[in-house]
Amino acid sequence: MSKAWIVAKKEIKDNIKSARFWGLLGLFILLIIVSSYSVGFTFRFGGAAPAERFFRSVGRSLANSFQYIAPIIGIALGFGAIAGEREKGTLRLILSRPIYRDDLLNGKILAGTILILLAIGISFVIGIPVTLVLQKANLTGDDLARLLFLLVPAILLALTYYAISLFVSVNTTRSGYALVVAVVVWIFFTFVMPLISAFVASSILGPPPALPTGINATRPAQLPPQLQQYERNYRQITGTVQLISPNAQFNTLANAIFTVQRQQSHLDIGAVIAQNWTAILVPTIYIVVFVVLSYMFFVRRQENK
Repeated sequence: MSKAWIVAKKEIKDNIKSARFWGLLGLFILLIIVSSYSVGFTFRFGGAAPAERFFRSVGRSLANSFQYIAPIIGIALGFGAIAGEREKGTLRLILSRPIYRDDLLNGKILAGTILILLAIGISFVIGIPVTLVLQKANLTGDDLARLLFLLVPAILLALTYYAISLFVSVNTTRSGYALVVAVVVWIFFTFVMPLISAFVASSILGPPPALPTGINATRPAQLPPQLQQYERNYRQITGTVQLISPNAQFNTLANAIFTVQRQQSHLDIGAVIAQNWTAILVPTIYIVVFVVLSYMFFVRRQENK
């Protein structure tokens, strides 16, 4: 493990010095501040008191930012982990020293995990206080608990894409190819999968029932029973189709974190996990499967001259 830690320290040091890492971090912090400011502007423009629902709205906006930035952080750290060493010709040099392949991969994974925690943690520590100052808002204990709990699915999402990009990196000699494949996977889960699920649901259920005249479609309680049932079936089918999507599972858990139940005003972490356990299980499976596959392929592979 000491050899893996040596590899990890070098990897962390190289990334800390890179403009790419700090550029992504700066972009993430900027998104947090901009999203919170836009939410605050909407509240002020609409005449609502920011103390009532401000940070829950900020939390949902923050979750939307995490959905895009967290995978990009994972991909940026993983696509060149092994393929980049091959391109530079340093992989054979590293393996010629008294270091095993699993030590090298352990070090890369350890460094990637630490850097993901560091990036998300720093952006949170800087972004939220800046939001408080700009919006002149108070942060309650429940607000803080919800925002902190949001870090769990965000970290899992980033690690999922890190594991996927690492696996591709292990199996290619070009870091550019690994980057393209990882981005294609991200695009599929982010943009294509929702369209597929909507198409499947529409194909199974057909068009929705016609809305009677005078009914307000923005108020679900006013919708006729058949239309309410159609919407429930639609959500169930799309949710089932997107069960394998780490992005959809992230959104499910994020929405649950910032949803307030009528019978309670505080966050019940146990209840949220119990009701949305698949949102934690699915990304965890992705991480474990692709890390194990990375070990299997990397340990067995022989580097060509």
